[in-house]
Amino acid sequence: LNLNRFSWAFVGIGGSTDSRKKLFGSLFIGGAESSKVKNDPFYTFETALRYRFSPKFQARIEYETQQDLGQWGYSFRDNVSTLVPGYNDPIIAFRNVKTNNLVLIGQYNFTPRMNWSIRGRHNWTYVNNRSFHKLKADGNWTDYPFQANRNRNFNVFNIDMFYTWDFKWGSRLTFAWKNALGNNVTIDPYLYSNYTKNLNQVFTNPHSNEVSIKLVYFLDYLDIKRK
Repeated sequence: LNLNRFSWAFVGIGGSTDSRKKLFGSLFIGGAESSKVKNDPFYTFETALRYRFSPKFQARIEYETQQDLGQWGYSFRDNVSTLVPGYNDPIIAFRNVKTNNLVLIGQYNFTPRMNWSIRGRHNWTYVNNRSFHKLKADGNWTDYPFQANRNRNFNVFNIDMFYTWDFKWGSRLTFAWKNALGNNVTIDPYLYSNYTKNLNQVFTNPHSNEVSIKLVYFLDYLDIKRK
């Protein structure tokens, strides 16, 4: 089954400073509106800032936020089958979706062949249902009774840190540490519906940690043969 969608118009503007400078920044702002559905605007805001403290060390922050007040998407299946025998009918939701994506990056080059880097990322998507509809075979929809407790709160949080040393041509030592929010963590979308409260719960819930060491050593057959 396919959902019939309305046409929409998008307008955006962006720019950036000179990337050769120590301080570099970029910005993008945009918005959209569909042709037929009222009160369903889409907004997006993206910005990034990088500062080069020295030839060896630099840091960067990236932030993106979006809000779509008119997103259509699958929610659940009805307990009645009318379209396809043996399969419950899909129920779609007209919803308000907020998305925030924050990335922090740091890099330090000890030497041309030895460096340390760290990257932290948090993605938060909050789904607030406005109405429910039953999808018809022709791609249109009919109204469906509102269902409580169908909002969604989705989080992805991870930190990746790497120390890399190319100690010989073709040979590399890598030390890695990874931290991530547990896959089974669910944050209540009704109690924590704003970014600050939600982020606090991200740090409160259990995280997994993984440490690994990888060694790649290049052996030249001709050198071994000569020896």
